[in-house]
Amino acid sequence: MEQQAVGADEIEALTQELRSAIAIREKDAGETIPDYLCLNNLKSKLSRLETVGRNLGIEKYTLVFIGTIGEGKTTAICHLLTSSATSAPPRRLAGSRGR
Repeated sequence: MEQQAVGADEIEALTQELRSAIAIREKDAGETIPDYLCLNNLKSKLSRLETVGRNLGIEKYTLVFIGTIGEGKTTAICHLLTSSATSAPPRRLAGSRGR
């Protein structure tokens, strides 16, 4: 399997494309629900892409996820990429005591 690395240039190009699309939508958007949803979706994608770009810029570690299908590799990656954007306190089961 060939490994493809995403470089800073690609991240920057995608970021600029999203910013342009957002600017166009904000300028031309009406006040309809589809317009709002589309604009909100683009802004969310931009935020996530900026987070990924910042995380990829950290050169201290190289992470490798190895495992068979269904072991949670993609889930772990999603948690790593979204943990900086949302940090909610851990949930506890009813009746459990945290230590």
